[in-house]
Amino acid sequence: MGKVFQNKFSPESKLWVFQSDKELDGESVLGELSSFFANWQTHGRKVESACSVIEGRFLLVVVNEGSYTVSGCAIDELTKTIRKVGEGRNLNLLDRGGFYYVVSEGLSYVKFTDFKKLYQQGVLKDDTDFYDASISINRELSTRWGSKIKDSWIKNRFL
Repeated sequence: MGKVFQNKFSPESKLWVFQSDKELDGESVLGELSSFFANWQTHGRKVESACSVIEGRFLLVVVNEGSYTVSGCAIDELTKTIRKVGEGRNLNLLDRGGFYYVVSEGLSYVKFTDFKKLYQQGVLKDDTDFYDASISINRELSTRWGSKIKDSWIKNRFL
């Protein structure tokens, strides 16, 4: 599987994964978001954050919540900004209805509603690698981000 987002934050830091329905131009997306992250605040405090585009499909955002918690308003601001960036590029960055799995040509997307059918057809197998966009804590980048279907919550939930 591909690279992992390396950052300096605590393993318990909050993490968001936004997956794109189309290829992301990482440099352009990160450039557009740089002003937001430079000025992002929660209750008057600057949010210490980092972001990266991984595998051309995932925008990962991590925040250092060591001495404060990112509030609902700040999270709403992040989501609104990500939505706006996506809409400006004709992308859906807020899709939570499926996941990307690894194929020889790169990545392929499957909706959760189609998982069982593709598993029964043998398109998806226990040893299929996939990216778990449901992770929400920095340490999960090394424990759950790149997983096999047999080791994941997806198989238990959808079969």
